[in-house]
Amino acid sequence: MKRYPEILIQTITFPWSDYDDEFMRERDLMSGNTGNFLFQWSTLNLFSKVPHENFTRIWDFRHNPELQKKKYDYILLPMANAFREGSDEELIYLTEVIEKVDAKVILDGIGGQFEDDVFPKFNNEDLIKKFVSTVLTKAKSIGVRDKRTQQYLVDYLGFPINRVDVIGCPSVRYFGPHFKTTKYRKFSDDFKIGINFTPGQYKYSWAKFFDKIFRKYTNSYAYFQDIEEGRMLLDNIPMPSNKYHDLLPTFLKHPVIKENRGKFIVRPDDWMDDISEMDFSIGTRIHGNVIPLLAGVPSMVIAIDSRTAGLADYNNIPYVWWYEITPETTLEELYYRTCSEMPKFYESFYDKYDEYINFFIKNGVNLEDLNSKYLPQHFIEVSTKEPSNDC
Repeated sequence: MKRYPEILIQTITFPWSDYDDEFMRERDLMSGNTGNFLFQWSTLNLFSKVPHENFTRIWDFRHNPELQKKKYDYILLPMANAFREGSDEELIYLTEVIEKVDAKVILDGIGGQFEDDVFPKFNNEDLIKKFVSTVLTKAKSIGVRDKRTQQYLVDYLGFPINRVDVIGCPSVRYFGPHFKTTKYRKFSDDFKIGINFTPGQYKYSWAKFFDKIFRKYTNSYAYFQDIEEGRMLLDNIPMPSNKYHDLLPTFLKHPVIKENRGKFIVRPDDWMDDISEMDFSIGTRIHGNVIPLLAGVPSMVIAIDSRTAGLADYNNIPYVWWYEITPETTLEELYYRTCSEMPKFYESFYDKYDEYINFFIKNGVNLEDLNSKYLPQHFIEVSTKEPSNDC
């Protein structure tokens, strides 16, 4: 009888949980942002042949002494931009879990959030160093989202470059080595346009641009991700003051909200089904554009920091920097620019997918534990030599 691995995973909830959307919104089971489900559940998809009962959330592990007595094979850590200010609690408890559990650690797709060319000295820099060093005692390498994060760990913090692999974000691999064909149409004023934005990182240039789109194109829709946006839209709870902006649909009297053109969709598959009806997606959120990309919709990212730019650049997703948006910029020109750049994403997709899955294999994941439809086309040579702990 086949033995399936026991897996500890950093996820807020499981895709097979029977919570409805209202329950998840009320209790913020998306940890503040619906985009979190995309990279967490994408990692779970790789192990979809493993029985549900073999998965344990790290949150449950930390609060249940019985779960701490079990033996685990893997600790899966699909993470976002944890190298930043304010991530102290997450870094501390994950470090404690890794120290406590004798299992292979797979850290896939962590990133940093840097807005300037010079790396900042975060207040939690010592925690970041301890966390990475602890991971590397039980992994050959860690997987980071972009080259900028790799530079931060190698050039700034001093970790060996052979212990830091650039693998992008798990979210792009949600369907494995498969994706829907992208729809291209001649640009028209009746286009259905999906717009996503980051109210907490407001810039006048892109906000004014979106305001013009919402006013001009009656088939434009706002796709919200933050829990505060969902509660505003569905529970009539005002947004916090730092996320309230006159140029954006961040208040109930905004025309987009009054005309029912706002959407807050919790689960990735439901989100993809809905946005597949769009002709174009544009916005400042990386996962807000990965979702339509996976649904076959041409998508452009407006990069607002190194995190969004780095992920778009690594995956060859069309993007422009926020400061490139001028009063003369038109939606039509960005749409055609997107269409011309989309082939780069598809041309590089399989090679980058193989790099991603081979990262799991390099770090000790047994091929038999992965769903066969997610296996790479080409395998790398995996060294059996144990990595140095000199980090």
